[in-house]
Amino acid sequence: MTLLRELFDVALVAEDDSHPPTPDGMIRLHLFAGTFDNEEALLRYCFDAPAANTPEPFTRDLPEATIDMTYVVVGFDQGVDDTLGDFFAMGDSAEIKLQMRGANSIVVVSEHAFGGTQYHLGDTPRLTYLGERFVDLPRPLQNG
Repeated sequence: MTLLRELFDVALVAEDDSHPPTPDGMIRLHLFAGTFDNEEALLRYCFDAPAANTPEPFTRDLPEATIDMTYVVVGFDQGVDDTLGDFFAMGDSAEIKLQMRGANSIVVVSEHAFGGTQYHLGDTPRLTYLGERFVDLPRPLQNG
């Protein structure tokens, strides 16, 4: 399964009544920005659990959300532009970069990461929550 399919597969998400419904043909993405010393530090924060059966620091810092990290994409430094470009039009990417206020890292979380459970997101000690955005599903996924 491709990364984009995993991030956008409508069949993988159950309904969560704590957020307005996602419009047909779209997906909800949550954005976080932060500053890390290097890409390894960003990857450790987002993806490395400190021990077996414990959450990653990113998930631990969001106590009102259980996040399946399969549905999370990150970008560091020059990779921020590539990551944003994978999901957003140039104008939207530029607006998000302004919101980032000089941060060197972006974290994109698909609504599928929550498995249909209720969640609440906000800032963490390392990341600022930039909010949610809806983007069009890639065409092959819209048709099933």
